[in-house]
This record gives sequence, structure tokens and C-alpha cells, in this order.
Amino acid sequence: MGRTWDWQVFLQDTGGGQTYLQWLMSAWGWTLSVSALALVVALGVGSLMGILRTVPSRGLQFLGNAWTELFRNIPLLVQIFLWYHVIPALMPPLQKVPSFILVVLALGFFTSARISEQVKAGIQSLPRGQGYAG
Repeated sequence: MGRTWDWQVFLQDTGGGQTYLQWLMSAWGWTLSVSALALVVALGVGSLMGILRTVPSRGLQFLGNAWTELFRNIPLLVQIFLWYHVIPALMPPLQKVPSFILVVLALGFFTSARISEQVKAGIQSLPRGQGYAG
């Protein structure tokens, strides 16, 4: 049952002036850039929302909790669909925003809910005296 793989397939033209290898490397670049930018968005927004969930103000706590619950309870695929198709249709200025940015926002906001939970748990794990000292 010995099969041999034809590695030359990666050097064939895709029909668009690129080889399959160039096409794959381009896809890796897009994937890494979406992931890196979504991580930056998630860390910034998630940290802010996690901090808001621990402040004494009821309004700010509500905002942080609402954000976290909204983005945690909607599946990622549904959020990407909403950000890519529905939200630009409802908000005409967003129709001019590149789809790359919309996908970064969808993935970043989804992940920010998890980071918000982690930040809140980290803050609440400190003893009361250390919070006062800080």
C-alpha cells in the first residue's frame, strides 16, 4: 500500500499567476495578521471590560457584564456572519470598511469576553487588604 506523493503540485500554477505554494503562504499571512490584530483588540477591550466588572459603580458593572454576556453567549460563527453581512447592512458607513477589519472586530470582541472573565477573576482573587494597598 505504498503511495507516493507528488510534491510538484505545489509548484504548479493556480491559474491566477501564482503557484499553489505562494497561494498557501499568502493565506498563512492573512490568517496570522487576522489573529494578531484580533488578539490586540481582545486584550484591550477585554481588559477594560474586566476592570469595569469590578468597579463599585453599578452602571459600569452593568456595561462590563452586558458586554461579556453578549459576546460569550453568541457563537463565533454567528458573530462573524453578523459582523460581515448584517451590521454593514444596518449601518451604511460600515459598508465602506474592509471585510478584513470586520472579521478582526468579530474575532476580537468574541475573545474579549473570555479575557474579561479572566481579568475579573484575577482581580477578585486578591485579598481585600492588597486591593486597598494598591
